Amino acid sequence: MKITYRCEKCGKEFKSAETITGGQIWCTGCRQSTQKPTAQGNVPLADQTILVSLDQLRRQKIPSEKAKPTARPDQAQAGGTMVVPMRDFRVEIETEQDRDSEAVLGETMAASPEERAGAGDPGKTLVSAPEAGSSQQERTPSPRTEVGVGIIGVGWMGRKHAEALAAIPGARLVAVADVFQKTAERVGGELDVDSYTDPRELTEREDVDCVIIATNDEAHVQPVAAAASAGKPILLEKPIATTLADADQIIRICERANVKLMIGFVLRFDKRYARVKEAAANGEIGELESIFCRRTNLITSQERLKGRVSVLSFLGVHDFDIMRWVAGSEVKRVHAEAVWNLHKKRGHNVEDTTWTLLRFQNGVIGSLETGWIIPTTHPTKADFKLEVTGTKGMITYDLTRQELMFTTDQGHYAERFNPMLQYQMEHFLDCVRNDTEPLVTGIDGRAALEISLAAQQSAREERIVHLPLT
Repeated sequence: MKITYRCEKCGKEFKSAETITGGQIWCTGCRQSTQKPTAQGNVPLADQTILVSLDQLRRQKIPSEKAKPTARPDQAQAGGTMVVPMRDFRVEIETEQDRDSEAVLGETMAASPEERAGAGDPGKTLVSAPEAGSSQQERTPSPRTEVGVGIIGVGWMGRKHAEALAAIPGARLVAVADVFQKTAERVGGELDVDSYTDPRELTEREDVDCVIIATNDEAHVQPVAAAASAGKPILLEKPIATTLADADQIIRICERANVKLMIGFVLRFDKRYARVKEAAANGEIGELESIFCRRTNLITSQERLKGRVSVLSFLGVHDFDIMRWVAGSEVKRVHAEAVWNLHKKRGHNVEDTTWTLLRFQNGVIGSLETGWIIPTTHPTKADFKLEVTGTKGMITYDLTRQELMFTTDQGHYAERFNPMLQYQMEHFLDCVRNDTEPLVTGIDGRAALEISLAAQQSAREERIVHLPLT
């Protein structure tokens, strides 16, 4: 049996199976915050902005004194009335797999091509801050400054998210969930948080402000529906799904629940790629003509994935998204070639290597080489490259050098940057705090998936495939 306590430091309620007697009654996050120094050079997020807690905002819509959040004495009271839509509804999903079994959260839905037309903006570069004079009624922060995060799916990538989260001041991992009970309990124990096998139990917790979903690619709809029905913003690992029907369902669920959906295209938060986008957009290399990407992993990748996903969906979506972002345009046709050889002999029906040629609507050409067949002796354990060419120069990024090289009529020089997963997490948390639109939306995730599926179809059928897919 768990007992409910109120943290003396942050005022948040939490549950513990252990009886706490004497001393300070602090939640796990506050205890951990006293043991973790702020990373050098980073300004704590609590000093930059104040969290808009969805749970506390919803409580302020309820005319009950008990429902009102309690501010700590050292915090200023926020003024104004908060206007936030109530999210006290539940919907039902029906999928092909669920037709003969118990229903789960959600609803079957699909966006038509007409509804999708113009919905995405591949050229956007920044999440705009609130304009001066914008309604403070909708932006007023709550007194709480800590973001409570839940992670659904704690395999390899889920653990990576937990590691990134631990390095971010002002954020705290509250609980984890995984369909495999032993995995959930083991990881929960290692991270000293509660664990669940049902994602709904995690998302319904009041101390969970947002959710990271890192389940298998084909198993995204149900946890998204669970989080959306609870009104929790979602960071969903790429790809958004493995079918366009599931992608459309995920997007519509979040739209109807008025819940933020961000797709984990982490390269958008690698400052090297962001710098390339900036240089292409501001004309540093003239008019953009072509983009070449390479993304190849070790041959041992299939030891973990076991043939469950195409290399074009697993790796290729990263670069399809980047090319679409840098080009600032949608793709109109795709031509791909693939080799099925070594992995197929090993019992995994996936490509060894693929080459994909894209033609964008604005005339730019994109080319992607991707695969998972490089030897384990490779010095960097992966081979990533990006080359962007314009009428006045080119930019080159090579993983082995960890830098961008600019070659223009003004000369040749290099720029170096830092890595990215933490930046992605910080951006997502800032969107939760400030109620702003994430840089990477569900529409972006769907667009990259559509290119990937078109490339797979092109390779199988040995023909050019035009978009949109029908």
